[in-house]
Amino acid sequence: METVFVMVCYDIPDTKVRNRLVYFLLSRGLSRVQLSVFSGEIPVSRAAPLTRELRQDFTGEKEKILIVLLCKTCVSNIVHLHGTIPTRPPSYIVL
Repeated sequence: METVFVMVCYDIPDTKVRNRLVYFLLSRGLSRVQLSVFSGEIPVSRAAPLTRELRQDFTGEKEKILIVLLCKTCVSNIVHLHGTIPTRPPSYIVL
């Protein structure tokens, strides 16, 4: 399955809207990198629907969302000081 690396950055002042976006991104398999930055690898077939859903669900003028799709070469050039950028969603064991 072909994948693409996605990075989503946002600046949303409304806590309720911001929390809704956080849960949305987590449910799509992205991981939090910083307070307002999520990233991860998703199937290429899910990239366009992700962008479309974000455009439809977050329409406020104050909701600033940046979606960046990166190829594997671009991902290898990312420099992240004092940490790592997860490329795969975290695994959980449910007991």
